[in-house]
Amino acid sequence: MAILSVERVSKVYPSLSKGDAPVMALREVTLEVQKNEFCSVLGHSGCGKTTLLNMIAGFESCTEGKIFCADAQVLRPGADRSMVFQDYALFPWLTVRDNISFGPRLRGAVEASDPWVAHLIDLVGLTRFASHFPHQLSGGMRQRVSIARALAVNPTVLLMDEPFAALDAQNRAMMQQEMIRILNEETKTVVLVTHSIEEAINLSDVIIVMTRRPGRVKETIRVPRPRKMSEHSQEYQALKDQIRELISNEQDLSDVI
Repeated sequence: MAILSVERVSKVYPSLSKGDAPVMALREVTLEVQKNEFCSVLGHSGCGKTTLLNMIAGFESCTEGKIFCADAQVLRPGADRSMVFQDYALFPWLTVRDNISFGPRLRGAVEASDPWVAHLIDLVGLTRFASHFPHQLSGGMRQRVSIARALAVNPTVLLMDEPFAALDAQNRAMMQQEMIRILNEETKTVVLVTHSIEEAINLSDVIIVMTRRPGRVKETIRVPRPRKMSEHSQEYQALKDQIRELISNEQDLSDVI
């Protein structure tokens, strides 16, 4: 059952200067994400990945086409879709606990209860740091707060916009493993935008490979034995090579790792 449907969606940005042509970021993108599926959207810079995510979130409108989440058309932001941003976007004047509980408390939702918030703090391994402020945390810890805050409203779909891109390689690998652990406990439908082929393979059930701008779905790849393949296995390397080949046929790989 598809929990998220993108139906022939296009996005055109008007020209910024007189005489310039409008910019088509996406052209007739169609895809489905099943319930509890982890879907990664992969492609080089400028292919419209983040634009697509922002439209799913309701931050931007479609020029053409429609997006549905749990059978309801997406027309604006909603608590059924929450976003984890690359830059953490935490409130610096709030503690870990208050950042996580902010959304549910604003809505007066049952998820604002102290046991639920305490569960999320424990889930992301920050119980000892619940009273700390963001400036007192490492980058990886701040991103854990961002993930817990996004989960706090109990969304239908969790959206992630290159959430680990600002971390060094060691912390990025650690956060990928943490993400797997967290989602094993709090099962969610996830859409991740990433530049990293390895990250997409390590986390995903399905990978959407985009063409260059205007972005379209070039290939939908099912990951065999998701999150269980060794990076040294032939199966893993073959999948990595397949994805690199798909992207290299579109443009230089300098921004895809």
